[in-house]
Amino acid sequence: MEKNKNKFPTFLGKGVKELTSKKALLGAFLFAVALWFYTSLNQEFYTTIKIPLKIITSNNWSIEFTGKDRFINEVPIEVKGNGWQLFNLLFINPAYEIVIDLSNKDIDSIYQISRNDLIDNVKFLGNARAVSTNSPPITIRLGRIGISSVEVKPRVRIIPKEGFLLIGKIRVNPDIINIRGNEKIIKQIQYWSTESRVFTDVDEPFLFEVPLKDTLSNLISLSQKEVKVSGEVQQIAELIFYDVPIKTKGRDLGENHVLVPDKFKVTIRSGIDMITKINPKDINISLDYYQIMNDDTGVLVPEISVPENYKVLSIEPKYVYHYLR
Repeated sequence: MEKNKNKFPTFLGKGVKELTSKKALLGAFLFAVALWFYTSLNQEFYTTIKIPLKIITSNNWSIEFTGKDRFINEVPIEVKGNGWQLFNLLFINPAYEIVIDLSNKDIDSIYQISRNDLIDNVKFLGNARAVSTNSPPITIRLGRIGISSVEVKPRVRIIPKEGFLLIGKIRVNPDIINIRGNEKIIKQIQYWSTESRVFTDVDEPFLFEVPLKDTLSNLISLSQKEVKVSGEVQQIAELIFYDVPIKTKGRDLGENHVLVPDKFKVTIRSGIDMITKINPKDINISLDYYQIMNDDTGVLVPEISVPENYKVLSIEPKYVYHYLR
């Protein structure tokens, strides 16, 4: 009997066939998915997109009145297009906007932007088309432009790294900006906020650029778009002071009144660079004279104050006993 030569063992042949069969099945599945995807994207769809609203006015005029509701910066527009066109609008090139030009209109006049105006003035949709909107008509009035200086308030939260703490307040540079818009509107604005930001694991002095809010971009223009926020973050340090004396506010007690104890142990916390700058004279433990005179329990809670950027962790003992000789 002749021996088989140059042949795979039977179990290897079966393995190759199974692998080939799985690859063919996977390839067919991927091809079907790609074909379905391609076919679907060539069909027409409707989708609603929130499109930014931009209103152009003369250089010396601005929007004053926008009806009972606050001014809207975006308008929901139903858009018609095939899958490829809508995919491009949503994910690749979202440059669309609604542009309403009122630069040639008269001041102190009221104008209504209708739904058709909104739909007809959608720009940069490519081959897609705006078909409808459920937005109500927008009523506006044009007024004179004014300029005002307002304080900048940071909406910034600093979360120091474990074992560190924020020293003092967050600083803003510049802390005053100019706002430009309708005279009647800017007179009502007392300050301008930054965008909300949270910075975590901060373990050193910081300096961050934070955008200013632009929610009224159609009504108000700002002298700049960003400000810098900064502050001190230091490692936590604690210091214990012994024999800090108590004082009486208002008048001297006299010899007939005795306070026990008259000295305290105080634990202070601050940053490692700040803690060395405080001394016992900066710690003020006190009781009000009239509080002592009106006391009928014999047990009082002293007040304690320390300079800014320091925190009292504990005072021992917590109470003062008042005796009459």
